[in-house]
Amino acid sequence: MNGNRTLIAEGHDLTDALISKRKALEVFSPSLTLSADSGNSVNRSYNSATGFDEDYKTENVDFGAEISHRTTLGRLNYGYLSGKTDYTTSKTSYFNSLYMSWRTGLLRRDDQIGLLDKKLAYTDYEINEAQADAVLLDVLISSYQNLFNLIIATENKKLKDRNLNFYATLVEEAEIKLKNGLGSELDLKQAKMRQRQAETGLFEIERSINGYERQIAAKLGDLTWDKEIVNFTFEDVLSEVPNTIDSNRLIKTAFEMRPDFRVIERQYLRQKSLLEKARLLRRPDLSALAKWGKQGRGFSENEAKEMNDKSWSVGLVYNISFGPEPSNLDFYSQKEKLLAFEARIAQKRDEVIIAVNESQERLEFYKKNLELLRASEKLASEVLDGQKLNFQLGKISLLDLTVYQQDYDNAGISLIQGEARLIQEWLTLLYETGELSRYLDVGTGKDFVRRQNTIIVAEENE
Repeated sequence: MNGNRTLIAEGHDLTDALISKRKALEVFSPSLTLSADSGNSVNRSYNSATGFDEDYKTENVDFGAEISHRTTLGRLNYGYLSGKTDYTTSKTSYFNSLYMSWRTGLLRRDDQIGLLDKKLAYTDYEINEAQADAVLLDVLISSYQNLFNLIIATENKKLKDRNLNFYATLVEEAEIKLKNGLGSELDLKQAKMRQRQAETGLFEIERSINGYERQIAAKLGDLTWDKEIVNFTFEDVLSEVPNTIDSNRLIKTAFEMRPDFRVIERQYLRQKSLLEKARLLRRPDLSALAKWGKQGRGFSENEAKEMNDKSWSVGLVYNISFGPEPSNLDFYSQKEKLLAFEARIAQKRDEVIIAVNESQERLEFYKKNLELLRASEKLASEVLDGQKLNFQLGKISLLDLTVYQQDYDNAGISLIQGEARLIQEWLTLLYETGELSRYLDVGTGKDFVRRQNTIIVAEENE
């Protein structure tokens, strides 16, 4: 699966989702702002002592640093300012300031909004993780369907090879009988006709095998894939199909592990968070402000650094719109979306139950059908062996023998198809319950991406 382009593309999408999650959470990280500026101003003023207009020059250099942090309790700011001003007619003045401010919503509850924003960021990524798992399951089930089509075609080719040898032997026997006066031209023509039909059928099967091999190569992303992976017997897999299955356990497992249900479940939880956030933002926009600081000014740096002057302030800020309140409109919009998701998740729940039950019923049918096919193939083999002896004794015609041979061939092909259908349905049941990737020990969509991308690994190591 490492070369499958669909999974590779999904891996990049999941990595992009991880980056988006980091960007969404970045607003909760502290930020540092540094500032520096320099200014120069010249003012012309009348000097009463000299009786002339003179220019007064002022030069200033300022530096500032501020740390800002959005927390669940509001926004905190911690800053420091330092400046120096040179005057033409007086001494140099120094200024230092240290302050801390806090702002939070009183009615909208910044703490709850912050927690909801974090929850939304994680939920968005969980949705993408579930989508990656869904893509992985789709690729697995379609790949195994192609694989079993190839195995069935390969087994059919073996039967066609045996048939071709059988009809070649019949042609030889018909020629010998004709020479000895025990046969007829018609028997020989029938034998050659069957031989040509077997050759045509063999060519068709070989063409189908080439097509299935190309399909698997496209799934694997490797045109030179190792064909040894198809060399396994159905019995190894059939032995793992359980005799009895608990329907309730299957449905419970499907609700827990099935990726498409997890996607819509996470989308529903995300919509609930959006509605709760809209409900908070619908409240009046009333904020509280608090600021504390100290500053110092003097004609020396030491005087300014002492910062003997202290100040504090508190305030309220109220914001209101005179037009339609966007927050009210958003609340009603999110509420309708939540109702829509409630209907979708109820529908999806029913679809999951139906899909699991139908797959289980088909599995039980194919198990019983396989027993009948095995019995039928055994009887067809016994009948063919007996009729071969009758043909050699001249009791039946060549045409009769070819009919029995065709019955045996059909029984053999039906048995192979029955075994493949049972295995495919077992894998389909695991697909419907979301257990297929775990059963095949390929991990999850995120595990696949982890092998392909170091960004996911770095996220886990943090």
